[in-house]
Amino acid sequence: MNASDSHDDTRIDFLSLIIKDESEYAVMIGQAQSADGPKNPNLCAAYFSQGPGGSVKIGPFTVETLDETPFMCQGTVQIDVTLRTLKITDKRKKKVSRTIKHFHMSTWNDEDIPPFGYETCYQVMQTIIKSKSENILIIFQKPILVHNTKGVGSAMAFVGLEYTSRMMEYHEEYTYKDAFGKLIEKRYCSFQNVRQVGWMHVGSVYFTTRNYDLDPYMYEQMQKTFSEMIETGTGVPADQDGIKWMN
Repeated sequence: MNASDSHDDTRIDFLSLIIKDESEYAVMIGQAQSADGPKNPNLCAAYFSQGPGGSVKIGPFTVETLDETPFMCQGTVQIDVTLRTLKITDKRKKKVSRTIKHFHMSTWNDEDIPPFGYETCYQVMQTIIKSKSENILIIFQKPILVHNTKGVGSAMAFVGLEYTSRMMEYHEEYTYKDAFGKLIEKRYCSFQNVRQVGWMHVGSVYFTTRNYDLDPYMYEQMQKTFSEMIETGTGVPADQDGIKWMN
């Protein structure tokens, strides 16, 4: 589930949704406003305290930060992702509460691709959607909330890594174009520039490679081509008719 908080203050709706749907995970992409700072429409509205032990009151809700640590990926600290445990309490309903895991990718800026690699995204996604218990794979059915300032761009690219790779897995006749077409049906103006689409295309191949332990040759070749496009403009058409290919 992809959410945006770029216009009206939707924090109460957002927290209500977590309680109602019994969500267990949320992913926030981009920097957050400070709870006591001025409003900035280019940053996600603050709905949690940065640092364990703090709390924020939003309407009938109290959000407590129980824990905050850097996300660990294959035994290595990922400085670009912070993992928090948040407890959300609704005082209207006999203090109904919900505790969620909150992944915060603060260095992934709006209208951009992330400064970290696909493996970080892969590990976050795997942590969210899968749990291994006695060697049995359990897929969580509860909604996973992914949000940024606008509800498009980086949020759609992150969701799309898993979505497009799985769509091509489940539908053998699908090309990437088919899977991408199904994705953008879900959200109007899903992407902000072609660079985000290209990044997600390469990433979907990376996800498939990791899921099935395939030879990385195809991914490496695509990543090389994409890097050349980003760094030197190789093969990139000139901007025209309002289309900015790589900006």
